Amino acid sequence: MRTKRRLLGEAFRTFQRLPAAHPLQQDYEHFCAEHAWWLDDFALFMALAERYEHRPWNTWPDDAPRPGTPWNELAKRVDDDLATAVRRLRFEQFVFFRQWEKLHAHAKSLGIRIFGDMPFYVAYQSPDVWANRRYFQLDETGNPIEVGGVPPDGFSANGQLWGHPVYSWEALAADGFRWWVDRLRACCRMVDLTRLDHFRGFAAYWSIPAHHKTARHGRWVPAPGDALLQTLLDTWEGPWEYTADNQRVLPIVAEDLGHITEDVVALRRRFHLPGMIVLQFVLGNPTLEHFLPANAPEDTVIYTGTHDNNTSRGWHETEVAPDSHFRARVDEDLGGRPEDVARRMIELAWQAGSRMAVAPLQDVLSLGAEHRMNIPGTPTGNWRWRFSPTDLTPERADWLAELTADTGRSVAVAAGRADHGG
Repeated sequence: MRTKRRLLGEAFRTFQRLPAAHPLQQDYEHFCAEHAWWLDDFALFMALAERYEHRPWNTWPDDAPRPGTPWNELAKRVDDDLATAVRRLRFEQFVFFRQWEKLHAHAKSLGIRIFGDMPFYVAYQSPDVWANRRYFQLDETGNPIEVGGVPPDGFSANGQLWGHPVYSWEALAADGFRWWVDRLRACCRMVDLTRLDHFRGFAAYWSIPAHHKTARHGRWVPAPGDALLQTLLDTWEGPWEYTADNQRVLPIVAEDLGHITEDVVALRRRFHLPGMIVLQFVLGNPTLEHFLPANAPEDTVIYTGTHDNNTSRGWHETEVAPDSHFRARVDEDLGGRPEDVARRMIELAWQAGSRMAVAPLQDVLSLGAEHRMNIPGTPTGNWRWRFSPTDLTPERADWLAELTADTGRSVAVAAGRADHGG
């Protein structure tokens, strides 16, 4: 990271010396104008956070610049150091977006679609909250009144206290959900498909008083997900996804895991959004047999495991007790050899009737728990897994290609669905 920062700094200094007529400068100005609706406040917030040593934004001095002022006006009123920091941050975003657009275009040329992720909440210490305070439940000093999380369940006696400020849905609705719609559109422009995390929050969310230390004593509060998604649908200009019966739908997948009630299912189905099935959750579990691959509905995306799960081999070796009835049921589907577990789970997922099937590369490579991507709730050691191109041997690549073709999930079929209707 230090090397990247140093190189970006050198690139920024070189960029500043370019004449205004240089094509790169003109591209930069066009980018800043197109993205001003979020970029101006983002860059100013990040520059101020650096200046004030990342203290909470509601403790910054009263004379600190406020959000909502166009940068070409604000630049005349701030000191040189802050102005330079803001320009540097805007430049870094410009570089990222150029690189991302090239990567995205290259992926498309290879028939590869990028599946993104949209969190339901945003962090308190963020430009989103700082610049849009009316859309969040904050007191007169800027502190959260209520925060998000999930109630106690079989995995956590105290529930999960996420700590993000909950939305003021009344204020959002009064503005036509503009902030949410802009956010979703921006994400969907950067990727080909977007997973909406914590989809159940669009039906009702678990709201916890901000001073509580656990999530035990929250309450369910209805949310206007129907009105929000309808607004998005009414104003959507594409691209679109298509169902098995050629119905045009939003390019969104609903993450509907956890405490899912009938209102959540009804909301998802009303907008024809696929939900999720995770094999590690359903294999060997008699209460979830209706989600097994043989029974999987078309309006689902089936995963061997997600980024928050163990690898499939690691799950089988470390999380499924070897002498349990549960293990016997799992092995009935997967066989008992550890090296075969991940491959068999991929086969089950690919053979399912789900609209899409997803497997982490670790499962394609049959890797164990030490290659896990992420352990939720742990602050360090995550998102560091890397692979070498030589890891994906011709034998594994050929097996996956053959399975994909045999199950009708080939690139050609997927590309045809994506291009349907132009």
